[in-house]
Amino acid sequence: MDLEQWCQIDEAIHVAATDEEYKKYAGIDNNEKLIERLAELKLSNSEIFINSFSNPRALVLGSIEDIAYSKTKKLELELHNARNTKIISQ
Repeated sequence: MDLEQWCQIDEAIHVAATDEEYKKYAGIDNNEKLIERLAELKLSNSEIFINSFSNPRALVLGSIEDIAYSKTKKLELELHNARNTKIISQ
């Protein structure tokens, strides 16, 4: 895989994740399992980048950030759901 192919895959994952997360946080019908799966894909894709490339530096740093983001996505969703449940019940 070359850098251009990696970027195309990363962009597709980012667009899909952003769209589904927007729906989630806007209160529109969404698929939480899809959000989790896209975070897993982002994690895998970021690990591929880290293992395959060392430049450009901005993408290395972005991949590290995406790894952290992906590993905490499920917890973020659980906290969001718990917060909304408590707000609604009070």
